[in-house]
Amino acid sequence: MIIRVTQRDIDEGVQSNCLHCPVARALKRAFQADEVWVREIIVVKKASSEQTYVTPPAAADFIERFDSAMLEFESLKPFSFTLDRRRSACRRIASRPSTL
Repeated sequence: MIIRVTQRDIDEGVQSNCLHCPVARALKRAFQADEVWVREIIVVKKASSEQTYVTPPAAADFIERFDSAMLEFESLKPFSFTLDRRRSACRRIASRPSTL
């Protein structure tokens, strides 16, 4: 699957925020997910399922540059990366009874 990080994702992305960085925004849009978390792995939550993927090097490199950039001086450009269909894990989120 090809993921496109747009200029809008970059402009509206939040530095050092794994839920709202440009890559997370692009993945959330591509998967039409409820929530996406990006670091060494990518976690995509949609309805009652959760899928995890290994973060591709191109996305990890971009996140590192984005998080460390002084954005008013460095202009990061839109880019695309391929997300491997093979997941590192997949599980269903089940509601658990609370234990007090």
